[in-house]
Amino acid sequence: MERGAGVQAPGDEEHAGRVAAFLQSACWDHEVYGRSSHRMHDRAAQRVLAQDPSIARNSLYTAIVCGERDEVARILTTDPGAARARGGPRTWTPILYLAYTRFTHPATVEQAVEIARVLLDHGAAPDDFYMAGDARYSVLTGVAGEGEQDAPRQPYAAALFDLLLERGAEPFDVQVLYNTHFSGDMLWWLQLVHARTTGTPRGAAWQDPDWPMFDAGAYGSGARFVLETAVKKRNMPLAEWALVHGANPNAAPARDRRFPRCSLYELAVKEGNVEMADLLARHGAAQSVPVLDEPERFLDACFRLDRDEARRLLAVHPEYRQSPHAMFEAAKRDRPDVLALLLDLGFGVDIQDRTGKRALHEAAAYDALAAAEFLVERGAEIDPRESAYDSPPIGWAAHGDHVRMLDFLSRHSRDIWRLCFGGYVDRVREILAEDPRLAHGVDRQGHTPLWWLPDDEAKALQIVELLLAAGADPGARSQEDRIAADWARRRGMRDVAARLDDAGRLFEG
Repeated sequence: MERGAGVQAPGDEEHAGRVAAFLQSACWDHEVYGRSSHRMHDRAAQRVLAQDPSIARNSLYTAIVCGERDEVARILTTDPGAARARGGPRTWTPILYLAYTRFTHPATVEQAVEIARVLLDHGAAPDDFYMAGDARYSVLTGVAGEGEQDAPRQPYAAALFDLLLERGAEPFDVQVLYNTHFSGDMLWWLQLVHARTTGTPRGAAWQDPDWPMFDAGAYGSGARFVLETAVKKRNMPLAEWALVHGANPNAAPARDRRFPRCSLYELAVKEGNVEMADLLARHGAAQSVPVLDEPERFLDACFRLDRDEARRLLAVHPEYRQSPHAMFEAAKRDRPDVLALLLDLGFGVDIQDRTGKRALHEAAAYDALAAAEFLVERGAEIDPRESAYDSPPIGWAAHGDHVRMLDFLSRHSRDIWRLCFGGYVDRVREILAEDPRLAHGVDRQGHTPLWWLPDDEAKALQIVELLLAAGADPGARSQEDRIAADWARRRGMRDVAARLDDAGRLFEG
């Protein structure tokens, strides 16, 4: 029996499997990518708990995730050492399960901070972590969320983050800085860190204007990374707070060539953000007119819709038409007028980079609906797959859970996987009627479309019937030797699992 576990019948492998599946669904790790995937796992955990409420008191780990404060206190009173014991399907300590839960169960949301206090009072380490590949994912990293996984943040994140700082968590966590730069929503935790370190020996670090305590290596000094994020995201409150608290407005550019080589002031001017440039200048930024190189001048002309200047530069540099950069920038900034100009200048609507990414991918990722509509109207291929993530544009939209973009692309896409996952029943029916072979597809994990079902179980059942009628094999086994019914059970979709089991028996017969 696992340490901290409640009463459990010996040999109950099915129950143990449900508990493990519940914890894996309720708590994200670095392998869960995209808002839609996080939502799927949260809803799976909700269903599993509703079907088997005893899970909440199965162990210390489940009690934590389910917000069972009294049960957590009872277990730790009996066994204080359990507060630091590793266990559960992720082999984490209890405080990591708390930090990484994205379970929206009401008791979880209400009790998380108090449960953290109980754990810390019994010796849980506020600086605990697990290794996500070569990255150190700390307790604070879990609380902050985001990252490339785009993990949602819990409503109690700030209170829990502050409690962990109070109890000794390393305040200058560069992984937290990196993970929150994607949205630029980093001011809330920077303020907490500043308040907790000011007046302590660690507070001296803020005196160095380059903020070396947040040094991001090749991505630049701490001050440069924060301020550049603020400029790119047009986040005036973040920029103003950082500058007021001593961040260097003249911090040197990052060494990584993917980052801008100009000053922060010049970057703000290039971005057309006069207010940001003025703010930087008021805090001592050197004011210089950006010197644009030829590709930048071409891009600037396009965004000013200066057709004559753009034509002149193309006459000198016809090779610009072979680069997707301008098309990508226009797409992600949702500028169909610039896209139109570029097409008039001879750019291809499906121009791609070395991974096969196209402008429609960028529009989908940035929820740039006007750009996407324009590209589709002008004949862009709907479902091209790039090699980095093996995903078409509708997959990029699904990663960010951009509903309006998904609704638009679903009307054109023939990507059976995302259409099934998104619950687009009518479109699935339409494309299967045209080509039943789409139901026979197998992805890199050995999954068929029967694994890619929406959270709405009524829609999921409709899609199952459509796929089965088109010849999908309910007994097809994944690389992990599982069938689609197993995955449905793990998601708590009992009716779907039962239908797939029945279909499997008929299919075999």
